[in-house]
Amino acid sequence: MTETVTPPAGTAAAPRPFAGAWRATRRLLAPLGLARWPLAADLATSPDGVGGRAQLRACRWRVGPVAHPLAECRAVHISGPACDIVNVLIFPRDPGRVPVFTAELLAFGGRGRLVFLDLQIPGLSDAPRAGVAAATAALATRYRLPRDPAPPAWAAESSTGGHLFARAAPDAPLSAAESVRAFAGYLAAWADAAARAEAGPRQASSLRALAAYKSDHMAHSPGQPFLAAKFGAAWTARFLTEFLHR
Repeated sequence: MTETVTPPAGTAAAPRPFAGAWRATRRLLAPLGLARWPLAADLATSPDGVGGRAQLRACRWRVGPVAHPLAECRAVHISGPACDIVNVLIFPRDPGRVPVFTAELLAFGGRGRLVFLDLQIPGLSDAPRAGVAAATAALATRYRLPRDPAPPAWAAESSTGGHLFARAAPDAPLSAAESVRAFAGYLAAWADAAARAEAGPRQASSLRALAAYKSDHMAHSPGQPFLAAKFGAAWTARFLTEFLHR
């Protein structure tokens, strides 16, 4: 989890504006080959949220041919009467040739509050990095979302600069439909980059860079307090270390 936003007080039951992004994940990755990987039952579905206010479900998929997988996808959907959150991370098997996909969409009270999308580059070599930079630069300006000109450090680190970081104004929520379209656009760009990647030996330096990237996100995830408040500190620690950033 990369960001938290405090839900408005007294929020009534809300729809799920970002459920389309959850559904699009499987649809857009399926052409590459997609197989569900085992996930402990108590991590795939969260314990009841405090006061029954939220429920989390998680999936882990192997992306690519069974014999030679390209990546592993971790997808999370948190829904409840006051929130709708989709978080997707795709970690490549060869980070020297394939970027990391990262996405987070947050809505409270049925109103889009934050969107972060990017193809990130820990360990990526120069040739595919140039392609990622060109693709994401075009994507960042394609969608009608209010791009924040001063994103936090976590949004800019490991990015070529083509990330889409959008925050809602107090009186102007983000368009759910446009947010889901942007999600699909970035995910399609990742799938294209993964499909074009040339096979070859993995470089130890790239694998170390990806491991450091995961460790940094796990140690500094600002979403941890949000999850702990909803599902408890012990469960949250297991969820982050054994699933989301493993």
